[in-house]
Amino acid sequence: MLELSTLNIFNTVVESGSFSSASIKLFMSTPAVLHRMNEMENSLGVSLFLRNSQGVTLTKRGTLR
Repeated sequence: MLELSTLNIFNTVVESGSFSSASIKLFMSTPAVLHRMNEMENSLGVSLFLRNSQGVTLTKRGTLR
């Protein structure tokens, strides 16, 4: 089961567009944010983010549509 704090991190990453920007807003280290998002993806069995040098965007599976 996903924790509310994990969903909050996910939402902040999506709104910020990058793990590093989200980590600043959440007062967390970037590796901690990455770890939580990797755990979330592993527990769901899907990739939620497209990662590139410009930041992150949601995959089709990562959206609510």
